[in-house]
Amino acid sequence: MGLSCAQAPCSPPGRSSMQQSRTFSSRSLMEPAEAAGLSARLRERIFALQHGLDRASAALTSKATPKSIHEVRVAARRLRAFLRAFRRDLDPRSVKQYRRSLRALTRDLDEAREADVTRRAIGQLAKDGRGSIRLEAGALHGGVAEAYQAALQRLRSRMAVASWRRRLSSLRRLSMRPSLVPPNDEPASMIIMRRVNRVRRRLLLALRDAGRNPKGLHRLRLKVKQARYVLAGSGATPTLSAELELKALQHLQDCLGDMHDEENLRQSLRARRMPRRATRSIVEELERRKDARFKEFRKFRNEMLERWRDLDILIAAKV
Repeated sequence: MGLSCAQAPCSPPGRSSMQQSRTFSSRSLMEPAEAAGLSARLRERIFALQHGLDRASAALTSKATPKSIHEVRVAARRLRAFLRAFRRDLDPRSVKQYRRSLRALTRDLDEAREADVTRRAIGQLAKDGRGSIRLEAGALHGGVAEAYQAALQRLRSRMAVASWRRRLSSLRRLSMRPSLVPPNDEPASMIIMRRVNRVRRRLLLALRDAGRNPKGLHRLRLKVKQARYVLAGSGATPTLSAELELKALQHLQDCLGDMHDEENLRQSLRARRMPRRATRSIVEELERRKDARFKEFRKFRNEMLERWRDLDILIAAKV
């Protein structure tokens, strides 16, 4: 199902991750290009992110696999996150159209991705489960594997038509549209720092308020993704504190992703048209995992809040 919540970021020998977090500075992500104008920096980052999406899309069009589907989804979401974080500095109409097109692209990949997650989860239970769990998962595995292949074939058919290629070309044109990035010669680094801190502040507040509701935890996961993608996509020179922060966000995202995938699997099994006894042991096992998963999430969330303990300015400053 992915990385366990309990996995913490690695720390260099001799120092704990908490000690290293004390050296964190929001400026550390924004050290280079003090003299660069904002519009030049934004256009540079948008081109780089779009180029990454172009490469991933070409690989997917050539061969649709779980890996190529995942890489297009990630590339598109990185770009969407960047556009959202810097929407105040971009043309509203252009950025809205760009983000809507990116959202439509990822939506077309959702069915195959969800079918693959279900297939892998059931396959893991069939391999590692005990007793009735293994038997139930084994009985389900053939059906979910067929559902995945059917979803993959529908995606391949969609990509084979000219409208798919036109959509990818349209995204490239949107990235190069002159009106997307209005002229702005203000020094980039302070404005970028302000926008990144705004993303951090929103996530910090959401982490403090996190409850057990699955929908609320899913929204929190999206905020964690937003923060990680914006920090990674800012184009700054990597530093130790920045890398530690990104690694912590990655683990937190994986943790919430495991919880989300298990919740979706539980709901999917309950909705299947089959006798409840056919999946009872699996559903009960997923229910038993909920408390342990949430306990792990709270531990990891508290570590993240401790890492950001010295960033109270993000709460006080409405940036």
